[in-house]
Amino acid sequence: MAGLGKSDPGSDRTWPAAYQRRLSSVFASLGDEGRAKRVEDRMVSGIAAGSLLDGDRLPSESELAASLGVATMTAREVLVSLRARGLVKTTRGREVGTFITLPRGDRTSILQDRLAAMSRVELRDLAIHYMAIASTEAELAANAADEHDVVIRRQVLEGRMEGHGARGTVVGGFLLELAAEPVGADHA
Repeated sequence: MAGLGKSDPGSDRTWPAAYQRRLSSVFASLGDEGRAKRVEDRMVSGIAAGSLLDGDRLPSESELAASLGVATMTAREVLVSLRARGLVKTTRGREVGTFITLPRGDRTSILQDRLAAMSRVELRDLAIHYMAIASTEAELAANAADEHDVVIRRQVLEGRMEGHGARGTVVGGFLLELAAEPVGADHA
């Protein structure tokens, strides 16, 4: 990704392959039906997903247009729109370039707006993906659990661990926080 990175214009830094792959979904060509709204939606999705972080430098307008397969004018229109939303800023002079500007906490509002704009079909598809990932994670955790882990989780799920350091949020039948916290950890 030429021109993409943290605030280091002119740097010869080579980005790790994993970083390049993660960003390739954001900057992949849109094909013939790509227009400003689709490009903007993809860029906002990249910001919301954390692929584009606060301070990341975007490619130049011409590089952005070439990587997305759109006209330079379309890329310019997208950047104007993102600037109006406060998601990017363009600087001149020594630190020339367009940079992601996302204060902490704003990612949540972007995600909430995207969720509110989803249709029932999109929400159903999202739920199917979530269930597939969550069930696979639960299976992997269960395979790695020892007998003590199983006893603790059973007690938590049966509500017998009140006041004994266990807590969690049940979402879709899964106790989410419990899966990410060490067994027996004390919580205030």
